[in-house]
Amino acid sequence: MPTNGWYRDKAIKAITETLEEPTLDLFVAELSLDGMATFHDTFRVAEGSFERAMATYDALAELQRKDPRLRIHSISTATDVNVEEIHKLTKYLYERCPQMDHHNLALIRGDRKNPALKLPDMRQYAELYEYMRRLWQPREEGRYGGVVDPMLQWAKLETVARRTQVIPCRAGILTAVVAANGDVSVCELHQPLGNLRKQSFWEIWSSEAATQLRASIAAKACHCTTEVFLWPSIVFQPKPLAATLLRARVWRKVHPLEPGEDPMLSPIPTHPQLEALAAGETIPLRAIRDDRTGPS
Repeated sequence: MPTNGWYRDKAIKAITETLEEPTLDLFVAELSLDGMATFHDTFRVAEGSFERAMATYDALAELQRKDPRLRIHSISTATDVNVEEIHKLTKYLYERCPQMDHHNLALIRGDRKNPALKLPDMRQYAELYEYMRRLWQPREEGRYGGVVDPMLQWAKLETVARRTQVIPCRAGILTAVVAANGDVSVCELHQPLGNLRKQSFWEIWSSEAATQLRASIAAKACHCTTEVFLWPSIVFQPKPLAATLLRARVWRKVHPLEPGEDPMLSPIPTHPQLEALAAGETIPLRAIRDDRTGPS
């Protein structure tokens, strides 16, 4: 359950009621944070929102002591303005929130409320992920779904570099989107296909418009780095799963940070490969990785 943590009591009440279900094995509450307090509050245009999120974490931690099926995560979406903020934030969360298992790193995607926001520098993004992976490694051991995370990050980097689907997307086949107002779509980045107040789900899902949209997605007419669609598209397709396991090198041992180790992110580089990527050209990810100033 993603939450900005603003309504602590409402969130705790809803989660407590959900945990009353005896057949439930696991429930994850994920706090959405953009950076440290000053940046987060300014970015969200909501003074006190970071403090409220921390208060919600404290309440979640107390609830977790009573019911260990509850797991606590956080998520930060990287843009061109907050990579350094997330670098500071992840260390803060690791120290401040001992019952938090995981800090997820996402890429900005889709329509922005602020259209000026762009993708981060991808070298810094790759370095930030590696830092976070090492920082959180002691808590990642045995985490449900943890093996998928490096595959997701590999797929996102490749998708951005190639500007096409590198994992055949199964949005509309393995997943559906139902909005609070009743709108139904195969993907949150596409327009709704209908509304449950006017049609049944199956009427919408079996419509000609839905069939055409699925065909368009299968033909790779679109691409994105949205994890909610990448995750099932990797995990529930044997061939892409096997290929991504190899390419992401998920067996690679992650070495936790040494005491006192706090690597800094590289300054934003300028070189032909990244300039070409910024200009919208399609380039192989290896061309960046093989350059010393590219993603590592």
